[in-house]
Amino acid sequence: MSSVADGPQTMTMFEWQAWATENAADSLAFWIEKTREDKVGWAPSVRGSVETRNALQLGAECVSVNRMMAAMFKGDPPVQENNVFEKRSECAAAVRASGKELGDAIRKLGPESVERLYPTPHGP
Repeated sequence: MSSVADGPQTMTMFEWQAWATENAADSLAFWIEKTREDKVGWAPSVRGSVETRNALQLGAECVSVNRMMAAMFKGDPPVQENNVFEKRSECAAAVRASGKELGDAIRKLGPESVERLYPTPHGP
């Protein structure tokens, strides 16, 4: 049996964006898992007033944003989350799950969604 599909294969922009979103979440989760245990809670030091974040904090922020965007696309009120992860595996699993949640919401969008204004904390 050939793995080559018969005829041209097409993908909608929503399917592509969902795939790209899930792929980005999977890549981030991979690197969180591969961060050494002694470095996962480490944040680089930057002179001045810039506060940097560690890998677990960055993952937690991505989880929150993914879920907020998924709710927005579904028409649900966005929920502000303050996730805190202590383990790489928990953070990575949450990043992947939230990426899938957002990808699923994107796949369900239709052409009318690109003309709609979405409420965000920073304005439409």
